[in-house]
Amino acid sequence: MSINNKFLCSLFLILVISNSCRSQLGGIKYTEDPLVVNSSHRVLEDYFSKDIEVKNQILEESSHNQKKWNEITDSFHLSLIQVINAKTKDDLLNFNLIYTQKFLKSRISVLKDNSISKWSTIHPDLDFSKSEQNNSAYISLPIIDQSTNYAMFYVETRYSGDLVIYKRESEKSWQFYAIGNIWIE
Repeated sequence: MSINNKFLCSLFLILVISNSCRSQLGGIKYTEDPLVVNSSHRVLEDYFSKDIEVKNQILEESSHNQKKWNEITDSFHLSLIQVINAKTKDDLLNFNLIYTQKFLKSRISVLKDNSISKWSTIHPDLDFSKSEQNNSAYISLPIIDQSTNYAMFYVETRYSGDLVIYKRESEKSWQFYAIGNIWIE
C-alpha cells in the first residue's frame, strides 16, 4: 500500500471512530431520552389529573417577565425550592448542590437546541385540545440532574411561576417531590 492509501485509510478509520463515539455520547435526541420522556409524562399527567389545562406549547422562557432559564435557575431561585413532606432535617435538600450553576449552564444549552415545540410530539397519547384557554399552565422540558434522580421543570400559569422537582422512584416512575415559587402576580 502506498503512503497516500495508508493515510486515507487511517483518516477514514479516524472519521468512523469519531462518528461512532459522537453517536454514543449524544446519539439520542434530548426529547427522546427515556428519562426526559418518562418524567415529563408524569408531570403532564399530574396536571391533567388535577383538571389543570396544559398548553401544548413547550415553555422555553417565562412569558410573564421574559426571563430565560439561566435567570430563573440562579442560586437564589434554587434556594426557594422546598421538599414537600419532609419529615426530618435530613429530608431537606439544597438544590444548589444538586443543580450547580456550571451543570445548569451546560443543560440549558441542550434545552435551547431542542427543536420540538409541542408536547403532543413527545406525548401523542395526551389530549391537549381543551387547553387553549388563557388560564392554562405552561410546562418546560425537564433538566435532569447528574445523578439522574431529579427532574426540574419550570411551570407557569397566568398568575405565578414555579420550579417543580420530580424525584425518580424507579426506572419509569417519577413522583412530585419539591417546589419553589419564583414569582406571583
